[in-house]
Amino acid sequence: MTTSSKFTVRFTTGGRIQPIEDWLRKHVRGKWTIKVDGAAEDLSKKNYVLIFEQEADRDAFRSYYRIPKPRVRRPKEPLRQRLTKSVNTTLGKVKSKIKVPALFQQSET
Repeated sequence: MTTSSKFTVRFTTGGRIQPIEDWLRKHVRGKWTIKVDGAAEDLSKKNYVLIFEQEADRDAFRSYYRIPKPRVRRPKEPLRQRLTKSVNTTLGKVKSKIKVPALFQQSET
């Protein structure tokens, strides 16, 4: 498998890997490789990396085993911008709720 045509899935299981390998042999059209990526100390759970040659095979495996797509994290705004937005939003809400008595309002003349 070339490095440019890799589609990976990371997953953890506490069960045997044999049923997964059987499913892969029956349903995957392209090449695939499975590697152990770590395990719990008591070996109750193992982490795997599954590498597919074809994107369609990866997607079929994900949907069959209900493995969600990885979330794309948006970069956070700098703290100063977040605080400024929060303060301005709060001030806007407070200003709209303040009722100024007619005595203190400026008259247009």
